[in-house]
Amino acid sequence: MNPCRSCGACCVVSDIPSWTEQPEVLSTTDGREVCVTAGRCSAFKGAVGLHATCQVYAVRPGLCRTFPVGGEECLMARRLFGLPLDVVDCGLEASC
Repeated sequence: MNPCRSCGACCVVSDIPSWTEQPEVLSTTDGREVCVTAGRCSAFKGAVGLHATCQVYAVRPGLCRTFPVGGEECLMARRLFGLPLDVVDCGLEASC
């Protein structure tokens, strides 16, 4: 199972360097906009660590597409929520 489907920590953490360097409005690949307010993406629905859903997943912004699943920032976000850190660093773009 995709570890991102039960996580979502990167969608709601304001201290991730990738997020803090971005504007508060991100564009999806089809031109829609999602807002990032206090680090929380408006497209995120669910509960961190239980069930995470992205309402614009198929057209999610480039930042989300390139987020390194299992990378340093992923583990940082998971740590902030007390989630397990045994996510494999697949070295790929966020394919969740």
